[in-house]
Amino acid sequence: MRPTTMPVQTRALHAVAAAVVLLGASAAHAEPGDASRYQPLFAPVPGTTAPAIVLDGQYAANARVGQLKVEVRGAGATADGVTPVSITVTVHDRDGALLKDAVLVTIEHSGTARLQMQGTATDEFGPSRKDADRRVPGTQLKVVGGSATFSLIAPSQPEDVRLRLTAGEAEVSGLIGFSPDLREMIAAGLVEGVIGSTRRRYDSAITPARIDDGFEAELRQWSRGFDNGRGQVAARAALFLKGKIRGDMLLTMAYDSDKETRARLLNDIKPEEFYPVYGDSSVKGFEAKSSSKLFVRVDKDRHFLLYGDFSTGDAYTASAGGGVVAGTRMRQLGAYNRVMTGVRGHWETPTGVANAYASRDTLRHVVEEVQANGTSGPFAVSGTQALENSEQVQLVVRDRNHRDTVLSVTTLVRLNDYSFEPFSGRILLTRPVPSQDADGNPVSLRISYEIDQGGAAFWLAGADAQLNLGERLTVGGSAVEDRNPNARFRLASVNTGVKLNEQTSLVAELAFTDADLAALRPTLTAAGQTPLPGGDTAIGRAGRIELAHRSETLTAKVYASRTGAGFANTAAGVQPGSQQVGASAALKATDTVTLKADAQRTDDTGNDARRTGLTVGAEVAVTPALTLGGGLRRIDERGRIRGALATLGANPSAGSYFTPGSEGGFSGAGSSTLFNVNNALATTGAAPGTVPDLEATTAFVSAAFKATDRLTLRALAEADVTGDDRHRVEVGASYQLAERTRLYLRGESQTGLSSQYALDSAAHSNAIALGIDGSYMEGGNVFSEYRLRDASDGRASQVATGVRNVWHVREGLALTTGLERLKILDGTGQNATAAALGADYTASEWWKASGRLEWRRLDAVSTSVTQDSWLSTVTVVRKLDRDWTALARNYYLSTDNHGARPDGWQDRFQIGFAYRPVDHNRLDVLGKYEYKTEDNINATDESRRVHVGALQANFHPSRVWWTSARVAAKDVRERFPNTQGGGDDRYQAWLLGGRLVYDLTEDWDLGLQASVMHGKADGQTGASLQKSIGVEAGYLVKTNLWLSAGFNWAGFSDRDLSSDYTARGVYLRLRYKFDADLWAGSNPDINRSLPR
Repeated sequence: MRPTTMPVQTRALHAVAAAVVLLGASAAHAEPGDASRYQPLFAPVPGTTAPAIVLDGQYAANARVGQLKVEVRGAGATADGVTPVSITVTVHDRDGALLKDAVLVTIEHSGTARLQMQGTATDEFGPSRKDADRRVPGTQLKVVGGSATFSLIAPSQPEDVRLRLTAGEAEVSGLIGFSPDLREMIAAGLVEGVIGSTRRRYDSAITPARIDDGFEAELRQWSRGFDNGRGQVAARAALFLKGKIRGDMLLTMAYDSDKETRARLLNDIKPEEFYPVYGDSSVKGFEAKSSSKLFVRVDKDRHFLLYGDFSTGDAYTASAGGGVVAGTRMRQLGAYNRVMTGVRGHWETPTGVANAYASRDTLRHVVEEVQANGTSGPFAVSGTQALENSEQVQLVVRDRNHRDTVLSVTTLVRLNDYSFEPFSGRILLTRPVPSQDADGNPVSLRISYEIDQGGAAFWLAGADAQLNLGERLTVGGSAVEDRNPNARFRLASVNTGVKLNEQTSLVAELAFTDADLAALRPTLTAAGQTPLPGGDTAIGRAGRIELAHRSETLTAKVYASRTGAGFANTAAGVQPGSQQVGASAALKATDTVTLKADAQRTDDTGNDARRTGLTVGAEVAVTPALTLGGGLRRIDERGRIRGALATLGANPSAGSYFTPGSEGGFSGAGSSTLFNVNNALATTGAAPGTVPDLEATTAFVSAAFKATDRLTLRALAEADVTGDDRHRVEVGASYQLAERTRLYLRGESQTGLSSQYALDSAAHSNAIALGIDGSYMEGGNVFSEYRLRDASDGRASQVATGVRNVWHVREGLALTTGLERLKILDGTGQNATAAALGADYTASEWWKASGRLEWRRLDAVSTSVTQDSWLSTVTVVRKLDRDWTALARNYYLSTDNHGARPDGWQDRFQIGFAYRPVDHNRLDVLGKYEYKTEDNINATDESRRVHVGALQANFHPSRVWWTSARVAAKDVRERFPNTQGGGDDRYQAWLLGGRLVYDLTEDWDLGLQASVMHGKADGQTGASLQKSIGVEAGYLVKTNLWLSAGFNWAGFSDRDLSSDYTARGVYLRLRYKFDADLWAGSNPDINRSLPR
C-alpha cells in the first residue's frame, strides 16, 4: 500500500494519512492526502517554556536528531476498536541524512486509542512490555538504523486522537482523525407494560405520598392511575441502535422513556459512586451520551448531525468525536465554550469546517477564574448546583507584565488531570500547580460550567465556520445568541489569517457582544474587570491583530488589541476597557551575538491610565557554557493600570456534603471558603493626577552558566540608573531529570518594580519557587501504568489513586515535588508558603500505591491572620490472588487557623474488596467500609461522624438457581453548631435484602424477594421498620416475550408515630426484547416463513 502525504505546519501533524518532516522551526510541504479532513493553515504556536534538552546515556544519539519524518498508512481508518493505523518514523540528522545510531523516540497520545509495538500483541497492559524506557512518561520507541514502525489501534468511537513524537529537539504533533465505523446494524431494545392494583391501609388521618410501594422500580413516565388511585397502568420503551444506513451513513440512536434526565452531561464514570473496586479489568465506555431521553447521531464521512449532549469549544469537541473547530490561534475573542443538550451539525472538507447548534433548555453558563496556590486544591466554585460533567477546566498562564495578556491555555482532561474530592465534589488536581511558572508568570484555573436555573426553557443557538481561500488565506467567524431571560447574551466575531510567506503570518480578529448586565456584572466584578456602565444591557467590541515572523536568524512580533468596556465574553480571557500595542524582536547577528528589543504600551480606557515600556539588550555566548547579557529599560506610568498586580491565592478549603453553603462543587453541596478566592486580575486602577506619575530608567545584566550537562545556573540584576531605590535580583537553577523533565529553583527579590514594566515605589516582594517543569503532553494516556491484571482497568485505578506524577525516579516509581514562597510587602503584607511531596508506585502487576502530602501557609500581616492548610491522600490497590482484589484509600484536609477561629478538618477513609473468580461465575462478592468525619467546616462547634458498610453478592450454584443478597448499615453522629441550638444527634440504620429465582422449566420460573430496613434516631423509644416481600411467576410466551404475574406486600411501622401503613397488591407485566432482526423481515435468512 502506498502512503499518502499532505501539508503540515511546524510541530503539527494534520493527517489521517501524512508524511511529516520537521527541521528546526520549519516544516516541509507535500501534497494533500486525506480527502475529507480539514487542513487548518494556522497551527497552534509551540510552547516556549519546554525544558532544554540534555542528553546522555541511551539518549545521547538524540542530540544529533535534526529531522523527523512520519509516514502514516491507513487513511480513513474506522473507529472500530481493532483497526491498526501503521505509523513509520524515520530519523535524520541536521544534514538530512538517515541517522543510523540507536535513537529513542517518545510517543504520546490522547483519547482511547491504543499503541501496539511491532512484534507484540496489545492487551489491557498496553505497550509497557515494549516500552524502551518505562521510567519516562509516554512510550519510548527504540529506532535502530534510522527507521521503525508502530501501530495506533483505533478507538471504539469516532474521535480525533492527538499524537506527538519527540526525539531531542525535534517534535511532531497533531490530530489523527478516526471516521465512523460503517458496521452492520446492531440493536437492542425493550418494551414493557404493567398493570396493577394496590390496596393501602394507613393508621393515620394523613396519607403519605409514596411512589414506590414495592421492590420493582415503578414506571413513572408513561403511567396513569385509575379506580381512585388503587390501580395503575404504565409502560416503558428503551432502545439502542447503531449501524449503517443507505450504504454510506452511520446511525447511532438511543432512547429510554424512563431515563433519569438532568443527572449529568456527557456521561462518564463516577469514581466516588458505589463500590471502590470491582475486580474487573474490562474497559468501560459510553455511547450515545445524552442527558435527555433521546440521542440520535448520523455520520457521513467527516460530517455529522446529532441530537444529544455536545460541547462547542476548541480542545473539547475533537476528543469527544465532535469534529474540528477553529482553535484559539484564530478565534480567541470569539471563543465560546459550552456543554449542552440539543442539536448540532458539523460539516468538514479539506478547505473548510462549519458547525451549527441549537438548544432549548434552562442552563446558565458560569465562568470563574481561581488563582493557583502551589497545591492541588481542592478548588471551589461559586455555585452549589453545578451540573456534573459540564465543567471545562483550563490552566491559564498570564504575562507577569500584563495580566490581561494570556500566554498559554492548557485544557485539563477530566479524570486524567483532575478529579473531585469526596465531600462536596470540589475540583482536585492530580498534581500541585504553582502560583507562578518557571518564568514567574502567574498561573490560574479557569473553570466554566453549567447551572440549571429552572423556570421556563429558552433557546440558545450558535454557529461558527473557518474557510481556507487558497494556500495562504483563511477566513472565519462565529455567532451566538443566548435568550436566557435572566442573562441574555449575543456574540459575533470574524477573523482572518494571511501567510505572507513561509516565515511570516498575519492574524486579525474582531468581536462584538450584547449582554445583560444584571447577570454579567457580578462575574466581571469578581474578576476585577471594568465596572460596566449602567443600564440593562451593554454593547462591547474587541479587536486584535498580530504580525509574526520566525526564521533561523530573526524572531519578531508586532501586535495591537483593544477591548471595549462593555465587552462581556468571559471565555475570551481579556480585560474589558483596555488597549495594548507592542513589538518585540530577537536578531541573531552572529553565531555568538543575539540582539533583542521590546516595546509596549498599555492603556486603561476607563480611567485614561497608561504604561509605556521599552527594552533594548544583547546576549553574547562567551563560551559554549557561559552566556552573558545586558541592556537598558525605560518605564513610564501615568495613573495606575487595573490588573497590574495580583493578590495571593486563597488556601484550599473544605466543603461539607451535609450543609450546603454559598460555594461548593459538583456534588450539589459545599460551603464558603474561609478566605475568598482571589482572581488574577483583582486590583483596581487610578486615573492620572490622582496618584503620582512614575518613571524609571534601569540597567540590567544577566548570566547563564551550564555547570554540567544537566545543571544550568542563571542570574539577573537590575537597578535604576537615576539613583532611585528601585532594583530587582533574580537567581535560578535548573537540573535536567530526563529528556523532557527538569527540576527548577527560582528566587526573586524586588523593590519598587512590581514587574518588568510595572512600578510601585512602596512595593517590596520576594518569591522562591521549586518545582518540576516538563514538556509532556497534558491529558496524555498513561492508564497502562495503573492497570491490575483481571482486577481493574487503568482508568479506574488512576482515578482511585488520584496522583499523576512527573518526576520518574526509576521504572514504576514517580515523585511530585513543589515548594514556593511568595511575599508581598505593599501595605497589606501578604505571605504564602506552599510545599508538596507525592509518590506513585506502579511497577508491580499485583499492587499499586500512591500518596501525597501538601501544606500551605497564608499570612496577612496587616490583620495578623495566619492559616495553615494540610492535604493528604493515600491509596493502595492490591491483587490478593487471582480472584480477590482489595483497595484502601484515605483523604484528609485540615485548616489550622491559629486561634482566629476553631480549626476545621475532614477525613474520609475507605476500604473495598471484590471477589470475582477468573475461572467461573458461580459467586461474585463486592464490599466496602467507609468512615467520614468532619469538624468545624461550616460553623463552630459542629462535627459529624459517619460509618457506612455494604456487602453485595450474587450466587449461581447451577443453571436453574440464581440468588442475590445485600446487607448494609449506617451510623451517623452529629453535633449541631450553637447557632442552630447546639445539641447532639445520632441515627442508625441497617438494610437486609435478597432475591431467589428458580427455573422450573425452560419456559417457567419462580421468584421470591424480601427486604427489611431498620432505623432508629436519638429520642425514639422504638425503632422504625420497613418490610417488603414479593413473589413472582414468569412464563416465556414465545421467543423474547415474557409474561409475569406477582404479588407485593410492603409495610412501615414506628412506635413513636401514628403513620404506620401497609400496602399489598398484584400486578401483571409483559416484556418484549428485540434486536436488529426485528427490521429484517424481508431477509429469508432471518424470516424463515419466506420462500428460500
